[in-house]
Amino acid sequence: MKPLFQPARPFEDGMGLHVQPLTTLLLQLLGPEYIDWDSEALFLELEERGGVPVGAMTQERIQAVRLMHRQPSFWHDWGVFENVTAAILGHGAVFSHAQPPDAHEIAIALDVARVLDASRAYSAEVLQYIVSALLYDGVWYLEEPLDLAQATLADHDSTKGILRDVGQVAAVLQRVGNRYITTPSTAAEVQANHVIEVRKARAEYNQQVQAQLRQLPQILQELR
Repeated sequence: MKPLFQPARPFEDGMGLHVQPLTTLLLQLLGPEYIDWDSEALFLELEERGGVPVGAMTQERIQAVRLMHRQPSFWHDWGVFENVTAAILGHGAVFSHAQPPDAHEIAIALDVARVLDASRAYSAEVLQYIVSALLYDGVWYLEEPLDLAQATLADHDSTKGILRDVGQVAAVLQRVGNRYITTPSTAAEVQANHVIEVRKARAEYNQQVQAQLRQLPQILQELR
């Protein structure tokens, strides 16, 4: 008799493998050739190895990474950037309408892309999209890695005649560190909370990635 609850298998969505551990696993399991495999053949192979069908979210992450390895459209086309970011975060790409990511989601996607290929430069189109998404999320104080869009934001503000007091935000952040301001009363404090949210999300994501990377030797042993 099988138990009612079983641990998630490596390619099931319940396992929740993020892009970097997932890519490392596939490279070690199948070699770099997997990037150019036929998609159906790839997922059948992974199903055979893992004993269960590949989860929908995991499929999207695998396809997103293969796309990023094959061509530079993530860095050049805003629509591809948006959909790949959704896949990286496990939200599922929706092609029928726009789904601008939040600031911390953009930051995580930029971190992931830098690990995959740090040599790529973002097009003006993608940088403008990033700025639009950040402003839609209410964010205009940009720390690394979001600061790669700083010049594009400055151009936007200059065109609109907008002046932003970044010094006040920096002063607030210096005062509070990574502690949320429970009742922000100024625009600078609101921005500081946004920055802290991005910092914490990136740190949490990286902790999850590192934990999963430590599990890979055991996962590989099970799949071989």
